[in-house]
Amino acid sequence: MTKEHFQSIRPLLENANKRTNPHTVGLFELWCAVFYLLRTGCRWRVLPSDVPK
Repeated sequence: MTKEHFQSIRPLLENANKRTNPHTVGLFELWCAVFYLLRTGCRWRVLPSDVPK
């Protein structure tokens, strides 16, 4: 997903996060990590090192 496409869903993610702690990781990086998990079927622990913790 490109950053331009992500901008269309960004408000939905930001509104869903109003009751939690402030962001420490960018939403785009988190979204890409979720897509990586879904595509590869790997576990959170074995994500590549370039994905934020």
